[in-house]
Amino acid sequence: MKYKPIYIKLEEYEKISEVLDSLKKKIGETKSKLQRIYELKASEEQDLKQLGERTNSMIQRLGEIDGNLNADQG
Repeated sequence: MKYKPIYIKLEEYEKISEVLDSLKKKIGETKSKLQRIYELKASEEQDLKQLGERTNSMIQRLGEIDGNLNADQG
C-alpha cells in the first residue's frame, strides 16, 4: 500500500505535537503509578502470607497447650 503525503498547517502540527507530548507524559505517569501499585500489592501479599503463617502457628501451639492441659487433668 502506497501512502500519500498529508499536508497540514504548521499551527495544526504544533498543536498536535503538544497534544502528543502531553499524552506521552501522562502515559509515563500512569505507568509509574501502575508500577507502584504492583509493588504495593506484592508487599501486601507477602504481609498477608506471613500473617497467615503466624496465625496457623498460633493455632497449632494453642492446640498443643490445650492438649497438654487436658492430658494433665485426665
